[in-house]
Amino acid sequence: MKTKTNTSQQIATMQALSQASAAWLAGRSPRTLRDSAAPREPSGGYDARALVEWLLAEASAGETMLATGAESESLERYRAAKAKIAELDCAERMGQVIAVEELNMWLGRACGILRNASIKIGKQFGPIAQQIHNDAIGEFDRIRQEEYERLKAKEQAALAAGEAIHDRK
Repeated sequence: MKTKTNTSQQIATMQALSQASAAWLAGRSPRTLRDSAAPREPSGGYDARALVEWLLAEASAGETMLATGAESESLERYRAAKAKIAELDCAERMGQVIAVEELNMWLGRACGILRNASIKIGKQFGPIAQQIHNDAIGEFDRIRQEEYERLKAKEQAALAAGEAIHDRK
């Protein structure tokens, strides 16, 4: 008997979702859900079953539009963007691409490690050895920063042009 009561209570709860609960279920913000054509109860709440059916119909309509081959500039841009994202995602998973910020961060940390080693070199081999080491680190750090700025500028130009960034050279 308790199970039946719990089930009835759960169904009643699912038939009267708050906007926040319905938004969570739909994976959208409450404002987006509110402003959409999502079905609402007269009380202002949301029925979970009706909401899920609406979401499935909406997703199906979107997939149908993509599959029809409609001649729309926006649709073509969308398809091209999705293809670029998939291509970049695949390249990242295969280890062919690394984020510029991540690489720059790690190389910066390596410079810090080398600077600490330079202090030890200076203590063991003298100031001239330390200066040679510091000069090499400084040159490496300068080249690292120049390359980072070049890659970021290239990335920004490609994004502004709506192109995928394939050539990381």
